[in-house]
Amino acid sequence: AMGLENYTPLAFLAQDPQAVMVSADSPFRSFADLVDTGKREPNTVVASVASPGGTARMLLWLIERATGARYTVVSFKSGADAILPVMGGHTHFTTENVSEGHGPVEAKKLRVLAVSSAQRLPIVPDVPTLKELGYDIHIGTGRGFAMPADVPKEAAARMEAILERVYRSAAWKEHAERSMYENIWMGSAEYAAHLAQRRAL
Repeated sequence: AMGLENYTPLAFLAQDPQAVMVSADSPFRSFADLVDTGKREPNTVVASVASPGGTARMLLWLIERATGARYTVVSFKSGADAILPVMGGHTHFTTENVSEGHGPVEAKKLRVLAVSSAQRLPIVPDVPTLKELGYDIHIGTGRGFAMPADVPKEAAARMEAILERVYRSAAWKEHAERSMYENIWMGSAEYAAHLAQRRAL
């Protein structure tokens, strides 16, 4: 069951940021190029994403809403599968997680035009955030925990406290850094509000 009323949000630990990625030899040299073409020639530029309900698709929708550009979207089984056609020149760009494209970016097979994090990312320090480019977009694939709606309050509070200890640990910090996450802590109440706000977009 998908409705928020079926869950007790416990904690949000991190956000796996998205990136706007093109092939190394793409004619789109900047995010502005991609937007201009998407406005001038609607639906001629093709984006590949993992799933129709995923964060990459949501980012694309937010970009279209903020810029007036329009793109054609093709869905694949996974983020990795969505990135391959970009490298092969079959689709023009992808809005998948930075972590998914990290290998090809390091190998100079993909170029990152913008990231959806709040601050620039250490792995692509020269790449602007969408916020820097003037768009109020900060999004990523959430990494959080929830329990069923009818869980006893004490049990939920206990789990929330345990997850906060995990978040504050050196092991988590190391994992988050290795996974290229943005470290963002939200306790139960704040996480619930965040999810409701995301639903309202």
